[in-house]
Amino acid sequence: MIIGRLLFKKYSSVDRNASYGYVREIMRETGIRLLPVLEGNKLLGIIRRIDVLGITARRSNWTAADLMEYPRVLLKEDEDLFQSVKKILSIDEWYAPVVDDENDFKGIFGFENFISYMVKTNHRANLEPVEKYMPREIITVTVTDAVSKVWGFMIKYNYDGFPVVDDEGRLVGLISQYDLLKHGITRIQLESQSGPKMGPKVEGIMSTPPITVHPKSLIKEVSRLIIDGNIGRVLVLDKGELVGIIDRENVSRAYLST
Repeated sequence: MIIGRLLFKKYSSVDRNASYGYVREIMRETGIRLLPVLEGNKLLGIIRRIDVLGITARRSNWTAADLMEYPRVLLKEDEDLFQSVKKILSIDEWYAPVVDDENDFKGIFGFENFISYMVKTNHRANLEPVEKYMPREIITVTVTDAVSKVWGFMIKYNYDGFPVVDDEGRLVGLISQYDLLKHGITRIQLESQSGPKMGPKVEGIMSTPPITVHPKSLIKEVSRLIIDGNIGRVLVLDKGELVGIIDRENVSRAYLST
């Protein structure tokens, strides 16, 4: 299978002069993690969600050109499906732009496309239990933590989201970069410099209820939850206790490893 049959061909993009506010609005409204910057149909660069959230200056004239970076991986439509996924994994991203030999933008390919295809196949990983592939080292945040603290964790661990627990350690939600973007959180780093008690708290912007599965749930069940719900990760509970997390990357690795 080649990725040209699976990639997102109709995809939001901006030109280099698009304002920071416009870029942020597109990412908030669409929920996309990666935004291509084009000149005509030529790919100039990409803007990631973390680049938008990481703005600390108070400048009002930021443009897409100021925010973008050149992608570390470029894919072609005729590339093999499994090899393309391995390339994305190698840079610790979930998506990559697809271009032709003239650098014309053709679309975006990512784990979402891969999982959506693989869950419909007879691949043996579909019948494997979640516990075989889920990370068991879990970092949680609390409902009373400042958003600036969570942002610091996102930067430190390169995680998009964290489970949220209450004061008694019970799972109550999940907070992600998209939650920060959706609720209009800005200049997070400046807030963190004012002290951990300043700024908005997790309980005000987290997503609830958390989507959960059992350790014995099958990979195909998680794949369908991810694709049908357009979510990045699912939390794993055993008798009410949080025992793991499985996200799009973990599921993709499951399909690659068996």
